[in-house]
Amino acid sequence: MTRGAWRSALIWAALAVSAGVAGFAYVSRTRPVATSLCVAEAVPEEARLVGTDWVWLERTKDAEAVVVVRQGRRNVIARHARIAGFWPAASRIAWAALDGETWTIRTSRPDGSDTKVVTECPGRPLAVWTSGTDIAWLIDVPTPSKTMADFIPTLGRKAELWRSRDGQPRRVGELAEAFTTAQILGYREGAFLVAGVREEGIRCSVLYVVGPHLAPIRLAGEAGAVRAMLSSDGQVYWTAPSRGSNSLLTGCIRTADLSSLLPETVADWLPAGGTPNETRRGVVVTGGGSETAWRIDPERRIGVPIPMLPDQWPVGAGGDLLLTVRRAKMPGKVAVNTVRMP
Repeated sequence: MTRGAWRSALIWAALAVSAGVAGFAYVSRTRPVATSLCVAEAVPEEARLVGTDWVWLERTKDAEAVVVVRQGRRNVIARHARIAGFWPAASRIAWAALDGETWTIRTSRPDGSDTKVVTECPGRPLAVWTSGTDIAWLIDVPTPSKTMADFIPTLGRKAELWRSRDGQPRRVGELAEAFTTAQILGYREGAFLVAGVREEGIRCSVLYVVGPHLAPIRLAGEAGAVRAMLSSDGQVYWTAPSRGSNSLLTGCIRTADLSSLLPETVADWLPAGGTPNETRRGVVVTGGGSETAWRIDPERRIGVPIPMLPDQWPVGAGGDLLLTVRRAKMPGKVAVNTVRMP
C-alpha cells in the first residue's frame, strides 16, 4: 500500500471514530437514564421539587408520612395515622395530621426540626398551604342540623378557608360546597386559589378564587376529578376532559390568568387524568393514563410524550427531572429514581 493510500485510510478511520463518538454522545444525551434516588416505603404521592429537595407523601397500611429527600438521603419528617395534605416551601413544610380523634395543622423546617402545632381543627382538613411564613388551610364544616334539603348550599355542608400569619388563626372565607378532596394552590393578587372535587351530585370539580374582602369567585367547573397547579408567573393550569374527543380516556390542559379569569385550552388530545407540574421544560403532566409523562406544547396546542424507560413510571416532575418508580417492586420497598428530561 502506498503512502497516500495509508494516509487516506487513516483519515477515513479518524472520521469514522469521530462520527462514532459523536453518535454515542448524542444517544447518551437523548436516551433516558434512571439515576437512583432512594428506596421508599410506598409510591410517592403529590411529589414536589423544592430547590434540590424532593418532598412527597407516603401512605402505608399502618401510617402516612411526609418525606424529604435531600442529597439522596430519605428523611421522614412527620408520621401520623392520617395526613390530609401537605405543602413544602423553602423554609417550612406544613401538613394536616390526624392523631387519635384530633386533626391538627403543623409545620416544621425541611429537616424535621422546630415542629409546631399551628392549630387544632374543628372539622376535617381538606388541604393546607404555606409560603414559609403564611399558612392557610381548608376545613370541612358539617351541616348544623340534619335536613332532607341539605342539597341546597345554604343548608348543606360547607368548606371554610383559614389563615395564620402571626400565630393567630383567622377565617378568610366560606365556600358553599362539600368536597371529597381539595387543593390550595397558592396566593396571588390578595386572594387564594382553591380547587376541589365536589361531593354532592355527579362528581365534578370546581376552582375558586377566595379572598378576605371579596365574595368567592368560581373560576371554572369541570366534569370528573381534576388536578391543578399555580405557576410561578401566576397562571393556573388544570386537567379537564378533552374538548375535541368524546372518549373518556382523553383529556386536555386548561389555563387561566388570574388577572382576567378567562379559561382557555392550551393542549388537547392527552391521556385523561394526571397532575400538571411546573418544570424548566414548561408544564409537564405526570401520573395520567399513560406509561410516560407529557410536555405541553402551547404553540401546537398538543402534548408531546417524553421518552421513558420501559421499567420506569413517572410520578412527579420538577426542574429538568422526572421522578420515577420501578414498575417491579417488593412489598415495603419502592425504588425511586430521577430521569433527566431531554
